[in-house]
Amino acid sequence: MSPGHTRITLLGNITIQRAGEVAPAVGLSGRRSEIVFAYLACEHRRSVSRDELANALWPELLPDTWNAALRGVLSDVRRFLERAGLDPAETLRTEQGRVRLHLPEGATVDVDETKTALSAARTYLAVGDPSAAAGAAGRAADATALSFLPSHDEGWASEVRSELDSLHTEALEVQAQALAQAGDARAALAAADRLVRAEPFHEGAHRLRITLLGEAGDRAGALKAYERCKALLAAELGITPSPETAAALRQAMQGSPAGGAAPAQHSAAAPPPGGAATRFDAYSVLVVEDHDFQRRTTLTLLRSLGVADLHDASDGTAALALLDGTPAPDVIICDIDMPGMDGVEFIRNVAERRLASAVVIASGLDGRVLETVRAASEGYGLQVLGAVGKPLTAAALEGMLGAYRPQRKVTTASAELSGSMATLAAALDDGTLAVDFEPIIDLATGRVAGLRPTVRWPFADDLLVAADDAGLGRRLVEHVLREARAATRRLDLDAFVELTPNLLTDVSLADGLAAITRERVVLVAGAGALASHDSPAMLDVLARLRVKGYGLCLDGFDLGALERLPLTHIQLPADLVIAAASTGDSTQLGPAVDGSRLLGVPLIGRCETEAEFELLLAVGCSFAHGPFLAPAAPGAQLERAVEEWTAPPVTIDGSR
Repeated sequence: MSPGHTRITLLGNITIQRAGEVAPAVGLSGRRSEIVFAYLACEHRRSVSRDELANALWPELLPDTWNAALRGVLSDVRRFLERAGLDPAETLRTEQGRVRLHLPEGATVDVDETKTALSAARTYLAVGDPSAAAGAAGRAADATALSFLPSHDEGWASEVRSELDSLHTEALEVQAQALAQAGDARAALAAADRLVRAEPFHEGAHRLRITLLGEAGDRAGALKAYERCKALLAAELGITPSPETAAALRQAMQGSPAGGAAPAQHSAAAPPPGGAATRFDAYSVLVVEDHDFQRRTTLTLLRSLGVADLHDASDGTAALALLDGTPAPDVIICDIDMPGMDGVEFIRNVAERRLASAVVIASGLDGRVLETVRAASEGYGLQVLGAVGKPLTAAALEGMLGAYRPQRKVTTASAELSGSMATLAAALDDGTLAVDFEPIIDLATGRVAGLRPTVRWPFADDLLVAADDAGLGRRLVEHVLREARAATRRLDLDAFVELTPNLLTDVSLADGLAAITRERVVLVAGAGALASHDSPAMLDVLARLRVKGYGLCLDGFDLGALERLPLTHIQLPADLVIAAASTGDSTQLGPAVDGSRLLGVPLIGRCETEAEFELLLAVGCSFAHGPFLAPAAPGAQLERAVEEWTAPPVTIDGSR
């Protein structure tokens, strides 16, 4: 170190080295001082707010006296700087509630040096200088192997450790590849061994080691390395090695190099081993997880299930930026406790902007928290395939993906759908818009008790929102209500008519619908629409509809709606019925079932299969509808369809 040069180390022991002298961290009086000094050192290129420092110190609960406590911590940091021979007034600058560690010219921080070394290693490798690449990567690997604030288990320190773990893995990968290219097989194997010890479930690390052993002519060692990889993946993740790893073994056993030491990263489009689980190969999945290892493990599990189109992001902000530039995925697997934009806020953004239709909630948080997040997500109108704790397993993911029912991509509100709205307006003008009616069965009597109108339209999944956007929502609902009145004129049946979202705040709606009919009509409102339109105007509208004699059915689940709205029916979320029938676990239906019992209102479910129908019976549904029970019929054929309807044979408790 040159005379006068200042170097701050945060990895291992916290020190300030200046002019050959070292000021160790014992000069910092406590854990809080260590965090603040390390935070300021990592962010030395900018000023940080006092609130930012407070969040780093108290990630869970901010004490009432945090301002005074933070002043005491900053005073301790100033004393530490002074003992190291730095001017506290010059080095620790505060202005307008912001703080900055202003380092002397030429000063360095070891965390910055590590990132620079790894970047240089990548560059050296790319330009064909493997010896220099190995040296730089080795320095980065050695530095990131040291501990960072080991006594701080959560919050900001944990996030930095996660980033350093990722850098450590990458540095070892680059070092092993560079040493192999430089012809130092023994050192390359040592680096690969170190990588496997650091990341035992990182399949790419095992594959690199197998390849290096094969190139060294150690076929027995390559086979042993493959078997170790296979055993680890099977025991911990419930998967088998990928085709790339099997190919690496074959090449090692044949003594033919796989084109040199291949990069350890997985191919995003890797096919599933042995052709297993290819029913998911058409799915696209986005994994949002701030912990790098858990994110990579989830991606590995998804590849093993045959998912080829995979994307990932480390937090909600990055995920939204990714979604802005890519087609909407089929499923998002999302952590909840993430820095910056947490999972709850991210899911709300996804739902409001219609960026996906289905989510899997995965988190290490308490199960009751997960259930609350699940209920909120359903309230926003999303399919929730599962709300599960970590770590994820291949079996759990397979069950949840199996419950997914592909819907029309969330991009239909485009020129094609806009053009469709002009056609819809014309059909409403001349009264030719076709409406079919799906029978609703009373499970106590085994008879048809109601009808669910469905508009015959190419974009039925998006029709309600699109009609609202085109200013046709009121006309659409009124048309369906007229068709329902005509179809049920000689039938003693309830008609369940779905409201478009914007009508929930249309204060003239009750009078307008009452002018058509208010006999035997139950109006259906989606939980997501109720949550997003919650206002005094909405309460006014719903109260007046009930005064006029209309029933009100909640489609989905929203605890707030159960407590505040004058509901007469509850419709189980269709995606949860599908998931529960697929997995055999109906616990996620519990809140809606309990809510209907608490309010004393009937529960309705939709079923496409016998398993789903049996599930509806098991949870105590009063009514059911869907293709398994009866297909939708045009109004002209409805009377005959109702008269001729018979219950399908089902298996209950093992008997017919």
